Amino acid sequence: MAARKSFEETPWAKELRTKAESRMQKSLDRAERLPRAQLTELIHDMHVQQIELEIQNEELREAQLQSQAAKSKAEEAYRKFYHLYHDAPVGYATLNNAGLITQINQTLLGMIGRPEIEVQDHPFFDFVDPRDRDGMRNRYRAFYKQPADKQLEVRLMTKGRRDTHVLIEGTHQLHHHGPNGLTGLEDIYVTVTDITRRKELELAQRDSEARLKEITGHIDLALWMTDLETGQLLHASPLFETIWEETVSELDVNPRIWIDRVVAEDRKRVREAYEQQGKTTDTFEMEYRISSDTGSLKDIRHQVFPVLDFDGLPTRLVSLAQDVSAEKAANRQLELLSNVIKNSGEAVMITDPDERILFVNDAFTRITGYRVDEVLGLTPRLLSSGRHDRDFYRDMWKALQESGGWHGEVWNKNKDGHIYPELITINMVRDEVGKVINFVSVFSDITRIKESEQRLREINTELEEFAYVTSHDLREPLRMISNYLSLLKKRINESLDEETGEFFDFAVDGAQRMDALIQDVLEYSRVGRRETRLENIDMRQLVERAMIQLRPGIEESAAEVRIGERIRSVRGYRLELERLAINLISNAIKYRSPKRPLEIDIDCRAERGMVVFMIKDNGMGIDPQFHDRIFRMFQRLHPREAFGGTGVGLAVCQKIVKTHGGRIWVESVPDEGSTFKFSLPMAKPI
Repeated sequence: MAARKSFEETPWAKELRTKAESRMQKSLDRAERLPRAQLTELIHDMHVQQIELEIQNEELREAQLQSQAAKSKAEEAYRKFYHLYHDAPVGYATLNNAGLITQINQTLLGMIGRPEIEVQDHPFFDFVDPRDRDGMRNRYRAFYKQPADKQLEVRLMTKGRRDTHVLIEGTHQLHHHGPNGLTGLEDIYVTVTDITRRKELELAQRDSEARLKEITGHIDLALWMTDLETGQLLHASPLFETIWEETVSELDVNPRIWIDRVVAEDRKRVREAYEQQGKTTDTFEMEYRISSDTGSLKDIRHQVFPVLDFDGLPTRLVSLAQDVSAEKAANRQLELLSNVIKNSGEAVMITDPDERILFVNDAFTRITGYRVDEVLGLTPRLLSSGRHDRDFYRDMWKALQESGGWHGEVWNKNKDGHIYPELITINMVRDEVGKVINFVSVFSDITRIKESEQRLREINTELEEFAYVTSHDLREPLRMISNYLSLLKKRINESLDEETGEFFDFAVDGAQRMDALIQDVLEYSRVGRRETRLENIDMRQLVERAMIQLRPGIEESAAEVRIGERIRSVRGYRLELERLAINLISNAIKYRSPKRPLEIDIDCRAERGMVVFMIKDNGMGIDPQFHDRIFRMFQRLHPREAFGGTGVGLAVCQKIVKTHGGRIWVESVPDEGSTFKFSLPMAKPI
């Protein structure tokens, strides 16, 4: 029997075998005292018992094998449960009705940062952050009074670590019935999920949204954010109200109120595009028009950005909108300007800072004969005629550097070699830091104008000669009439009555006034009949000489004349410019105000290659309606009896200035004074 024992007996099997062997041994002891017949029967019985015992042993062995298999399965199931329990991605713990931890997995121990010995049988509340502990206790008590699944977010006290945010979910386990047959609650099973990362992301999102709100308050963009699931408005910048003329509170009630402002022609397209945007992760840009309260239209550029969740799905839409009406208007203006330049009758040429040609229009091709592709990248020197010396171009460049522009006449040569005159304006274009980035030249062929001017000069010369001769011839008989009338009056003076004497005086006065008028006409006609050479003139010295001639009038009027410190030199004809200064200063003396001492200030400034002079007085002033009229021949604003003169002086001034290539004008306020301004060419460098 011992040889057949191939398995480990269980205690109860061993006990059963021992009893059987004891019973068999007793039977053997009794058999020694029995007769043969009884002994044979006994042996038979023992054999039967042995067979029964072997059958029982076989059943025991089978039961033992089944028990071992069940044990192995149980042990394997326990191992799996252990690993599932302790290695789970969430924490598990069992709390008794006192809130003590009776069981805890490794994941939760890792969250707390303590070994099991420091946690087992300790209150769970000890490991909750004091800031959340009272709330946890209240929730735990409520859970015991009315068991139900509960959720609570708290922070754990973690050893040597930052705050760990967790989500606690509790379920109850029923163990027995209470005294009155009511179900009693023994343990609470809690599941603890680490949501620290989610909380950090939520905090980062709140910070990001706060920064976004702060930033959008300072940018020229309207921003609003909506939740795709609820349609709720999450944020809107103040500029939304400015552009849409709707309040943020109205947008909060109806987050799509902005679409209602879109003009009918654009609304369907905008609505469909916006709705489609909630189904994609791509950004989108659209342009449309909205109507304002006044009925005017605004051009809007609108960008939509989806905000994605952790799964990469859009949860929010951020809209950035900008009023680009000014930009659109500027673009339209640029397009219009481009068409004007392209179709202009004047040639336009744009170069880079190194004078390489970047652009020319159709008029350039027509005037010069060069095609666009023939001039791009070249310099304007290909048009040089050779008629201008280095001094000419040096003066041009200096004027450009000083004033940013130059205007004048240039002789250029076209593609066929024909030399022609141009009236050209050149301007510098600078960037925001003042660096020159382009030169823009606008010019026209003035050949016909030059021919007309030449013909006009010839006619004017003939007219001036005629006027000079006529005026000269008229003065002789007038002087004779005046002289003979004076002699006649002296001879018959004693026999003249008072009235006849007045007639003689009127006749003499008329002849003298006619002579003065003819003299002024002669002076007017002489302007332009250059008997002196063109030269650089020191205008300070010229003004001082004029004041010497006007000294009697200056002293009589007690005028204070002040000359600026930086009076510049000009290029002109000395005698004509001296007459100009005398006429304008004497004009200020003549029309002084009786209310205050006369003050005359003379100064100048440089402007685009010219010198602008200002002769300012505090005299009677001139009504603005007469500012143009005073420069016409024989125009008077006051009776002859009040102020003498022929009304030719300012006309002479205008002709002098014009023949020098400048202009003259007046700025005046009645009873405050006048400022006569005129421009003359700058002196050439010596």
